[in-house]
Amino acid sequence: MTGMPGKRPCLVTVTSESFLPGTLLMIYSFLKCNRWFSGDIVIIHDNLPGESREMLSCFKRVKYLQVGEEIKEKLRHLARAVPRFQPVTREDRFYSLEVFRLSGCDRVIFIDSDVLVLGDIGHLLDREGEKETVPLLCCGDRCHYLGIPRDAETFLPIEKNSGLHSNQRILTRTFNSGFMVIDGPYLTGSHYRNLLGLLEPGTWEKIDTPHTDQVVLNLYFHNRCRMLDGRYNFLVPFANLIREKENTRLKDIKVLHFNGKPKPWDCPGVMEKAAGDVSVIELFKLWYKAYLEFLPEYHLRRHLHRVRKNRLTGGKSINK
Repeated sequence: MTGMPGKRPCLVTVTSESFLPGTLLMIYSFLKCNRWFSGDIVIIHDNLPGESREMLSCFKRVKYLQVGEEIKEKLRHLARAVPRFQPVTREDRFYSLEVFRLSGCDRVIFIDSDVLVLGDIGHLLDREGEKETVPLLCCGDRCHYLGIPRDAETFLPIEKNSGLHSNQRILTRTFNSGFMVIDGPYLTGSHYRNLLGLLEPGTWEKIDTPHTDQVVLNLYFHNRCRMLDGRYNFLVPFANLIREKENTRLKDIKVLHFNGKPKPWDCPGVMEKAAGDVSVIELFKLWYKAYLEFLPEYHLRRHLHRVRKNRLTGGKSINK
């Protein structure tokens, strides 16, 4: 990777042209709420156009990690070997695994681009008083909040009245991969290769859910992660479930995750969603409020970036 992060925490996300509005607002909201952060911002991408990179230049210390050929070949092989899985095997949904190619970071804060950060999470990186290193900090998925395990071979929920087979492998606590704090020792080539090893067709022959990277990460880090409460990855589609389980108030949420559809920048989709569930309006409202706050600052940052660029190049690239 060009411009490897320094030995300090870094913020990592995955983006594409269609997710750029979310990426911009996620980074802005993270920096606003975590003013202590001075690390690199790493964007995992697959041939992100120059125009999109120019938009991201409003932030400092942005670096880019092009998705590697190794994972692409693994995914092509998987799609050929398991044709029924191909319709839901969108490559970009596995790209979060590329975070494990990074090295030189003290810790990585991985946040999906459809997230709004609402609070300071710096205390999650505090090692003081730790008796042992925790590879991964994360938050539960729907099954976690329902209190039911998943079958390790199919990743399907195991309903409480279904019973277990004697040789059935289960995942007792499963997590959503949209927010993770990963410890530096796990950002190595060996862990990356082990994760890609779970993209072999044999792992996916019985998988019967649309989950992608979440399957790989749950299989690999099962019983090796520390589960945080829902404030740190508050899943909008399961808002009522999390509130019921943990009594989470709106003002307590640190990380608001618009997983699934619609995304906040899909206005028709949001209107349709709100018509069927008015309780989500307050959550989408937080995203729009932050977006309107960000717009003037974004344009100011872009202007200052152009001025600095113009000075460095003597005005030669200002009209390009």
